[in-house]
Amino acid sequence: MVYYDLLVTVKADNITTVSLKNPEYQWCLEVQCNCGEVYEALFTEQDVAESENTKSVGFNYSRKCKQCKYALSITFYEKSKKSIACNKPKQALCSFEFRNCTPIKWNPTPGFVLESEAESTFDEVELSPEWSDYDEKGEYPVQIDSVEFEFERNNKL
Repeated sequence: MVYYDLLVTVKADNITTVSLKNPEYQWCLEVQCNCGEVYEALFTEQDVAESENTKSVGFNYSRKCKQCKYALSITFYEKSKKSIACNKPKQALCSFEFRNCTPIKWNPTPGFVLESEAESTFDEVELSPEWSDYDEKGEYPVQIDSVEFEFERNNKL
């Protein structure tokens, strides 16, 4: 079992925090099997998948590698989900357990909640530099300037 944290940096104007509260959020990850094959993994933290090789249950995503025939699996570590502050260095948004594969890319999908400096909330946001809106309560524009992420191995879980 290998755990990885998803570290995220969000630079934004007039936005203070980013959080993920929806358990139906559609994760879209690219993973690389230990043999080198790359796959797209789509799942939610509520999905339950069964491993083809071991018949164990409890993964959020599982598939058999076409090349080496190993079972690849991903489990979202639910207790790891956090809110992150904007305009700060990399922070852990959440953690995953990977078996027989390594994360290489995250493709954000809509579902994030942003909170502005005036404490307004914006729901179902996709973390993208193309996102912008207007905060009626604060009477100013809000926008995401950049989103950076990386996966970092977590040896403490």
